[in-house]
Amino acid sequence: MKIFVYDNLKTGGVWNHLLRSSTLLGAAHTLTHHPLVIKDSHPYLLRETGGKLVWGEVYNIDSKVLVAIDSLLSNPTWYQRHKAQVLINGAMSEVWVYYLNQSRYKALGNWQQMTFHSIFNT
Repeated sequence: MKIFVYDNLKTGGVWNHLLRSSTLLGAAHTLTHHPLVIKDSHPYLLRETGGKLVWGEVYNIDSKVLVAIDSLLSNPTWYQRHKAQVLINGAMSEVWVYYLNQSRYKALGNWQQMTFHSIFNT
C-alpha cells in the first residue's frame, strides 16, 4: 500500500527510520489544496478546502509499517488516516494521508488566520 508523508517521516526527518524497510516511490503533491499549518514546529495537515498544494513523498509500505505510523500519529485520536489522490511521477495515485482529527483543531487556535504552507522542511 502507498502512503503520502509531508512531515518528519520524510527523508531526513526524525521519524523517517520507521520507513527504512519501505520503498520510496518519489516526490509527490496533493491534487487538491489543503491548509498545512505549522504550530510549535509541528506540521498539521487539515482535511479542509483552501490552502495550497502540499508536497511530500510517497512510500510503498507494508501493514507492519502502517501499524507503527498509526501508533506514532495516534490514529484516530490525533490524526486520522484517509485515502486521497496525489500526483507522483506525472501520474495520479491513491494513497493514505494523515490529517489532523477535526476534534483537535481547537488546539491550533484560529487556524484560518495562520499561514498556509506547501512544504514542511524537516
